[in-house]
Amino acid sequence: MGVPVGEGLIAPSPTQTYVERPLSTGANAYALRMCRASLGGAIPGNAILIVDPERCPVDNGLLVLREDDGLRVLIATTDRDGRLHGHSVHPATDIALDTIEPSKLAKVTNILFP
Repeated sequence: MGVPVGEGLIAPSPTQTYVERPLSTGANAYALRMCRASLGGAIPGNAILIVDPERCPVDNGLLVLREDDGLRVLIATTDRDGRLHGHSVHPATDIALDTIEPSKLAKVTNILFP
C-alpha cells in the first residue's frame, strides 16, 4: 500500500503491487511504498518497506508513525539522555517518540529496492 498525500505523509491505500511477507515478520506485517525520498537520497521513493506493527522501533533503524492523516516514515535515533526521536529530511522533522502511544509506532524490518 502507499499513496502520497503531502507533507511527507503516505495514505495507507492499496496499490497494484504485492510482495510476499518475509518469514521473520509478524502476521500483521505489511508492505508500504515510500512514495518520496523523505529520508534523503539513501532510500528512493520507489522503495518498498516491510513494516511490522508487532515490533518496537529501535535506535538507528526505520519506523512508521501512524498519524491522523496518514503514515510517516522516520529514522530512529536517541539523544544524549537515551530518549527516542524520529527524523525525516523532506520535510525536516524531529519528533519525540517516547511521548507517543506505542501502538502508533511500527518497526521497518526490510527494505526492497524494485
